[in-house]
Amino acid sequence: MASCKKDYLTLPKPANSVEAEGAYANDDAIGPLLTGAYGALKQSQTGTKGSNLLLALYADEMVAVEDPFAALDGEPSSVAVYSWKITPVNTAGKYFWPRLYNIIYICNGVLENVPNQSKLLYKNQWLGEAYFMRALAYYYLVNMYGNVAIITSTNYKENIIVPRVAPAQAYSLMQADLKQAISLLSPDYKDVSGKTTTATNARTRPNQLAAKALLARVSLFTGQWQQAWDNADQVIKDTRYALQPRASIGNTFLATSREFILEGDCDEDARLFEAGGFPPPSNSLSSSLMSSFEPNDLRLKNWVRMDLNFLTGMMINLPSKYKSTIIGQPKLDRLPLLRLAEQYLIRAEAAAQLAKLGDAGKLASAITDLNAIRSRAGLGVTTAATPDALLDAILKERRTELFFEDGHRLFDLRRTGKLDAVMQQEMQTSRLGTGAKWESYKQYLPLTVNDNRAGLAQTPGY
Repeated sequence: MASCKKDYLTLPKPANSVEAEGAYANDDAIGPLLTGAYGALKQSQTGTKGSNLLLALYADEMVAVEDPFAALDGEPSSVAVYSWKITPVNTAGKYFWPRLYNIIYICNGVLENVPNQSKLLYKNQWLGEAYFMRALAYYYLVNMYGNVAIITSTNYKENIIVPRVAPAQAYSLMQADLKQAISLLSPDYKDVSGKTTTATNARTRPNQLAAKALLARVSLFTGQWQQAWDNADQVIKDTRYALQPRASIGNTFLATSREFILEGDCDEDARLFEAGGFPPPSNSLSSSLMSSFEPNDLRLKNWVRMDLNFLTGMMINLPSKYKSTIIGQPKLDRLPLLRLAEQYLIRAEAAAQLAKLGDAGKLASAITDLNAIRSRAGLGVTTAATPDALLDAILKERRTELFFEDGHRLFDLRRTGKLDAVMQQEMQTSRLGTGAKWESYKQYLPLTVNDNRAGLAQTPGY
């Protein structure tokens, strides 16, 4: 895969790259090629410059303390991200855009070349994975940057002139890609060679249910409530998946968990950082997030821990979903790309929206699904009894269930139309004194100066 520092639109086809003739004729070559795409996604999500941390700081999940070691590699410090002071020059996550487009480039290469191969044993699997990964990459691009360039080929001469378009066009492509993936992928999980695997800790490549789970999420974002409900329902009913039991909720993110629909391999550096083991912690969970947990919530006990802030000498709250914090310890944890708890909350929200539109029978379904998540967390049943009250309760539950995962909180606030109000409140409370000034255009990240040189329009407002 090309370096992330190269312009994704002007990337030529090197003679010895995966685009070389014959490179797609062998199953043993295509699996590792797509594995590289998964690796690039993990690089974008984890670590001190990963999207999990930066989007948590940018929203209302975490509070930053100035770290003299944080402003590295031309990127802003945690405090600059936290106070919304990112620019095209020092933009947070400067590798997100090129890495995600490199994933798309790999997928496009597979989609262009694999159909012409006659000797592949697992052609449908590779095509299904490519459609799935392209959709997932566009999901992140749209939700971080807004307008995106729709790239569906490896022809760099054509790609260099493709403009950014509105998110609706990208969502249309995502849905088409995911429906293709559903038609091509097996319900079984496959390994890098294309063979079936039944190991619980080997759900690192998408199967048909992973494509349905992502389609349920995308449908929720586009307001297609019945489609969201239908796909989440099919995933939930598959007996291979189960919520981690209440008694062992602390093990939800271990590789043995049946809650994972699609998991990312969590290498040592990522595990140590995500668990707060290294570097020494300086960013803490926000007071507003902490106060959103109800008394006796088992997630607060098992997924949050206290540690010493090495800059201030004060005790702070940190995410503790990942448990492997010892160097050299076996890889016990997995990064959640898709997990069952989210599907329950998707089905609940879709049902509440359908009830609001007149399908009264869906109201009980929404309550049941919400209570499933609450019960697993050791909480009592919801008191919400109307569609609007349920939608508020579900949003709150998504906050305490999915915190510090995949940018869910920022994306949820935007898609529900609550982002500006919450950020204005943040500006007057938690961020008071930081010089933070929220304006609506900051809901999306700017392109870096290097990305913008490709002739793309800058994110509006920057």
